[in-house]
Amino acid sequence: MVNRKIKIIVLQGGFEPECFASRLNGETIYKALLSAGYENVQQVEVDENIISVLGNTSPDFAFISLFCKWGEDGVIQSLLEILKIPYSGSGIEASSLCNNKYLFSMFAKGIGIQVPKTKLFLSGDEIDSNSIKYPCVVKPLYQGNSVGISFVDNEVQLNDAVDTAFQHGNSIILQEFIKGREFTVGVIDIPYKGARVLPIIEMKLGRNIQDNEIKEKDILIEEVVPAEISEKEREELERDSLLLHKRSGCLGVSRFDVRQDKQGNFFFLENNTCPAVMDLETNDLPRQLTAANISIENYVDNMVQIGFDRRAAKIDYSYFSHLESKI
Repeated sequence: MVNRKIKIIVLQGGFEPECFASRLNGETIYKALLSAGYENVQQVEVDENIISVLGNTSPDFAFISLFCKWGEDGVIQSLLEILKIPYSGSGIEASSLCNNKYLFSMFAKGIGIQVPKTKLFLSGDEIDSNSIKYPCVVKPLYQGNSVGISFVDNEVQLNDAVDTAFQHGNSIILQEFIKGREFTVGVIDIPYKGARVLPIIEMKLGRNIQDNEIKEKDILIEEVVPAEISEKEREELERDSLLLHKRSGCLGVSRFDVRQDKQGNFFFLENNTCPAVMDLETNDLPRQLTAANISIENYVDNMVQIGFDRRAAKIDYSYFSHLESKI
């Protein structure tokens, strides 16, 4: 049991388009920590002064509520490691791997999990539209919250989508569109008990993908939790999600986006290592926690305890040994 009198800071804000969501998320975490009995909790805005702020604040623990760059890519984790401040969530290596959509896709494929066909392009690369199979999805390499993502049906749409994605960085991916159903799978670590898969959600969308317009205009039709899938399908999703969470070295929480094609095959798209909890009624992870009878107070308390118990979590490459003969 962690001492409830420790000084906890909630790191929020940052420099990315999602900074507004990060602050709302931080507010929820702040209130949940207080409700869980922690007496000394403070919200801290992450900006160019964060190093001196951390030095002056001298926290016992940092709860990360930062999305995308700095928060989910290993940067803030590196700073906290240097300053020897315990923190929530995945470490440097797992954060940087999962935040890079291309590397995550290649890693998942390398351990035998199906992913959509994915191509990486850097700024200045020539994209031969004739070599692209439509429909496809264009994404910034690092951005979250569906920022800069586009569904593409033809060459004209491709040019616009590429321009949009490159507004958010100098690297993008073009990914095969998997026509079918969409799911989100949450995995959390329970202190002293290990990783657990939360009830799976099916996202019934009002359009092809979860782009920014879905979130802005509420085009999502319905979220079904638990998802109406067979026991065999549930076991497959749980097995692969646990495998990815553990082998990639994630800690605390993962939330995987998954598509299922018409033949019943599952394809893992990406992993969110800092899933939103800003709205306890509508955000995916809180809904999964509720379905599993886990309160938001229990969740943040678990994240603190696991953060303090952190070992040097590294990517587990042992699973690759039996694949070497196939490479």
